[in-house]
Amino acid sequence: MSTYRASRLPVSCRPCREKKRRCDRNQPCSNCTQRRLTCVYENGSRATNPLETDTLPERNPGEASVDPNGSTLAFSPLRQLDLNKEMLDRLTKLEKAVFPNGAQVSQLTQPEPTSSHRKPFNCHNETPSSDKNASINARLNHLTSNLPPAHQAHLLCEHFVDTIQPTFGVLHVPSTRSLVCSSVDSDKEVPKIDELLMLFSIFAGAALAWTDELLHRLEATKENAVSAFDCYFHSALSIIEEPCTPLPPSVTAVSAISTLAHVAINSDDVVPAKALDLRSRCYNMCREMMIHRLDSPAAQKERVVSPANNIDLEVQRRVWWNMVASDWLTSFSGSSQEGIYTFIPRLLRVKQPRNVDDVALTISGDIPDLPISVPTDMTFFFLRLRTAEISREIIDTITPLADDTPEEDYEVILQLDRKLQNFIKGLPDFCKLDPESMQKSKEICELRPFIYWQRISLHLGIHARICRLHRPYHLAAYSDLRYSYSRTTILTSAYKILELRRMMDDPVAKLHFRPERYLVIFLHVTSAAVALAVDLSHNPDAPDAEAIKEKVKGAYETLNKSRKNAESLIRGIEKNMEQVMGTLQKQRTNAMKSASPAATSSANLDSVPESAFTDMNDITVGMQEDGFGDEHSHQLWSDFLAAVPDLEEFQWTSLLQDLDFDPSNFS
Repeated sequence: MSTYRASRLPVSCRPCREKKRRCDRNQPCSNCTQRRLTCVYENGSRATNPLETDTLPERNPGEASVDPNGSTLAFSPLRQLDLNKEMLDRLTKLEKAVFPNGAQVSQLTQPEPTSSHRKPFNCHNETPSSDKNASINARLNHLTSNLPPAHQAHLLCEHFVDTIQPTFGVLHVPSTRSLVCSSVDSDKEVPKIDELLMLFSIFAGAALAWTDELLHRLEATKENAVSAFDCYFHSALSIIEEPCTPLPPSVTAVSAISTLAHVAINSDDVVPAKALDLRSRCYNMCREMMIHRLDSPAAQKERVVSPANNIDLEVQRRVWWNMVASDWLTSFSGSSQEGIYTFIPRLLRVKQPRNVDDVALTISGDIPDLPISVPTDMTFFFLRLRTAEISREIIDTITPLADDTPEEDYEVILQLDRKLQNFIKGLPDFCKLDPESMQKSKEICELRPFIYWQRISLHLGIHARICRLHRPYHLAAYSDLRYSYSRTTILTSAYKILELRRMMDDPVAKLHFRPERYLVIFLHVTSAAVALAVDLSHNPDAPDAEAIKEKVKGAYETLNKSRKNAESLIRGIEKNMEQVMGTLQKQRTNAMKSASPAATSSANLDSVPESAFTDMNDITVGMQEDGFGDEHSHQLWSDFLAAVPDLEEFQWTSLLQDLDFDPSNFS
């Protein structure tokens, strides 16, 4: 007697059986999903690919999906939701048991709405939280609470674009604006950690470069700007330095670190060593992301097969070459790193970014690369890089600076000087400062007002390096006429630096920039003023001696306006000046003991008052706040100028060397 057996329905979907593929029996299965096929089973069910618009068959919300053999395949959405809630409750109880400060711990999947808890620009009066026991989400929520409200965030972003970006040039402005909008306009999601880092870096830069107009629009004061900068900067720094959750490498993260390093190196509120540490962290992340091999032959071949995002590529190139330019400029700038650089040109496998406006930079497609004579958002970036290349060539050519001996072949110095002078002459018209070129480029500057500040900054850097190149021969020129060109050139560039600093106080420039808060500018102007004082000391009876003295005093008055914004650097410079003045005092004492009264009374040193030798350590902070420190500083410079004719050559050399911006002296 034959028995009837019901035919078993196949458990694999029809497309997999037809092509003899291994089916995972999901609805839809992975094979059909990848191939965008309609996944159909013999039991009549039809699972659609997510890319299709058809809907799934209706089911009872309380049922689970069952295969023909009776085994449960998947829970219904409502049942799955119940399970998720139960699991979340268990996780929450576990978290409360592990972390005793449960009030600080946010729920894992429910970040707080942020906009209502954000802190206005004028309300920052505390430092970021340093609670090491807080959960990741609690820390994120605390950091997010330090962000400004949306309308203030947009103001700060635009101020950064107007003031910092023109001489920085790393960020892609349209993408940055989009990031700010998506991060601060949402009430539902906490920004990603690298996005938070970018926001705080931008806002810190905007707070550093505040203008009266910005403060008016934010209804804030200068003190509010200082407090906001401190909060934004240290919030960003806490993200970078967090040991428990290292910052994942990304294009956003590395460009944010580059931005923060640029802000830090220009701020008197940040220890210089911290700024150098940020540059090192940027370099390490570049290496981790293989940016140093971004355009190697293998990487270029890979992009032919799998095209990359053009914007990300260009931003990475900008980060890299900004770092390279800073390294080479620092190698010949009077800094503690002078005389050595890190990046070897022949080993670099990163193309330079394109000279193109940000709006013309697209994710895919061909990107133009305009000549340097065409002004773009990137023009200053390339001119700064060219200045850096010449600085590197100088270091490669002259006697190592660590030897503390000038280059013996003076013709080498003259050739390097010609290279710098030819660079100035070959600049595009819109970057030149002579009246004729400025008139020719008037329309361009009206369309691109940031060029006004860019060309000032560019020429300041070039003339500072011309002064540095000729510094070792300035003193020698008074005894050896072979070096007279160095004296003439260094004085010309020193006058130019003082004139450039005066141009920075122009009302047009003041709308977008506050030069008194930038330490690099302060250092260049101080070096120029001392260079003029050197000439005055060797030509006290020159017809223009009084005019030079007035120019140096005028430069000091300009520098003194920066006092509250560059305390550490001024203290370092004044300390060096006092050491020189102290040497003069000893010389005067010895002269009084050994010389006759008549000879002593005729000595120039008698014209130096005793107040010149006041020890800065005797001046307390409270006295400086009452204005006594400023009076002492003013008297110090006046007495210094009165004494300069008596300075010996070795004292001038010591003073000029001590003007170098060594972080260990100013921290």
